[in-house]
Amino acid sequence: MALVYSQAISRVQPCGDYYLAGASFGATVSIEVAKILAMSEYSTVKFIGLLDGWAAYPAVLKDKNYFVELMKRQLEKLSIEFSHIGIHNTEEIMEIQHQRMLSLYDYIPPAIDFPVFLYKAKELLDEYKLIDNPKNYWGNYISCLLYTSDAA
Repeated sequence: MALVYSQAISRVQPCGDYYLAGASFGATVSIEVAKILAMSEYSTVKFIGLLDGWAAYPAVLKDKNYFVELMKRQLEKLSIEFSHIGIHNTEEIMEIQHQRMLSLYDYIPPAIDFPVFLYKAKELLDEYKLIDNPKNYWGNYISCLLYTSDAA
């Protein structure tokens, strides 16, 4: 995914300064895109904004039964909102989320030398409060982590 995105970005802007961002799963993707773009001697990643994404997922989320129950509770809460915008097949959404999580289970972020700004939501779903981490586990991988918990 990161390779496809970095190629698309390079077609539009083949060199220069890059400012990237990613939300949730996209935070990890943006880190990988930055790594690929930075390989060019003519490119510099100046900023990566992470919107609530985690570097590593807590062990409890790697338990399939726990994860499935977590997703069911989360989708039950969101299903009313989804139905208002015409989305009724929440099982399909849960499967997509599960596939994304599987792709991150064994992921280990690289050492990151780019300036990274972590935006964290002020409020978390109850299910995520117990496994929250102040830096969303990025602290071990990022040398220049700028952090805020003031995001809306």
